[in-house]
Amino acid sequence: MTRAVQALIVITVAIYFLQMTVVQPRDIWSWLAFKQGDLTHSVWTVVTYAFVHLGFWHIAFNMYNLWIFGPRVEHMWSPGRFVAFYLWCALGGVLGHLMFGSGGMLMGASAAVLGVMLAYAMLWPDEELLLFGVVPMKV
Repeated sequence: MTRAVQALIVITVAIYFLQMTVVQPRDIWSWLAFKQGDLTHSVWTVVTYAFVHLGFWHIAFNMYNLWIFGPRVEHMWSPGRFVAFYLWCALGGVLGHLMFGSGGMLMGASAAVLGVMLAYAMLWPDEELLLFGVVPMKV
C-alpha cells in the first residue's frame, strides 16, 4: 500500500474509531460534517466531512475502494499530487451538495473516492476487474 493511501485510510479509520468509542457520533458529526451554513462558521468542514462516516458499511465501502484503486493512481502520480486530487474531489462533493443537496449534513469520502475511481478508469480504461470477485468486466 502506498504512503498517501495508507495515511488517508489511517486518518479516516482513526476518526471513525473516536466516533464509535470516545466521542458521541453526533458530536463528531456536528464538528466535522459539512452543513450548508458552515461556509460562514466552520470553513474546515469542506474538507473534514470526507473523514467522518455514518456507519460501518459506509466507511468499509469507501476505504475498500480507496485501497483497491488508490495505490495505482498514486504510483502514476506523486503522493502529494494524489492527496491534492483527493481533496479537490472532496471539495467537488461539497459543491455538488450545495447545488443539489437537500440541506442535510454531508459526510463520507464517497466524492473523493469516486474521483480516484474516475482517475483510475481514465488512466486504465481497458483494465479488467472481477465484479464481486467473479464477473470479469472492463473498468
